[in-house]
Amino acid sequence: MRSVLDLVKAGQLWTLPPRPDRAAAARQVLHVHSMRIQPDCTILELAGEIDMLTTWLLAERLDEHLSEEVRLIVLDLSDVTFLSAGGLNVLVIADDYARARGVTISITGCGGLVRVFEMAGLRERFHFVADHQSLVDQC
Repeated sequence: MRSVLDLVKAGQLWTLPPRPDRAAAARQVLHVHSMRIQPDCTILELAGEIDMLTTWLLAERLDEHLSEEVRLIVLDLSDVTFLSAGGLNVLVIADDYARARGVTISITGCGGLVRVFEMAGLRERFHFVADHQSLVDQC
C-alpha cells in the first residue's frame, strides 16, 4: 500500500510540492510536535496554518507515525488557526490509510474548526474527543 504522502502527491490536491525553499517556509507556518504517550499511542500537536503550503508537511508527519507500530494517533488541533480543503483532504487520505492498517485517528482541540469538518460533511467520519487525556486512559 502506498504511503499517505504518495497518495497526496498522486491526487489533485491544491498543494505546493515540497522543495527546499518551501520546506523552510512551511515549517515556519505549521509546527508539528509528536509525543509517544504509550508504546502504541502517539499525539501530534499541530500549531499554525494547514494550507496549500503545509499540507505536504502534514502528510509527511502522518506518514512517519503511520509507518510505526501504533494503534492510535491523536491529532491535537488546539493551536491550528486555519484548515484548508487540502488539509481536510490529507486528513481523509490519512484516515483511509490508517483504517486499512487497523489504526484509529482521533481529533481533539478543534474548537471552531469543528465547523469546517461539519461544512465539509466530515463531522461523522472522524472520532472527536474533548481532550487527549481520556484517550491516554484507554491506551
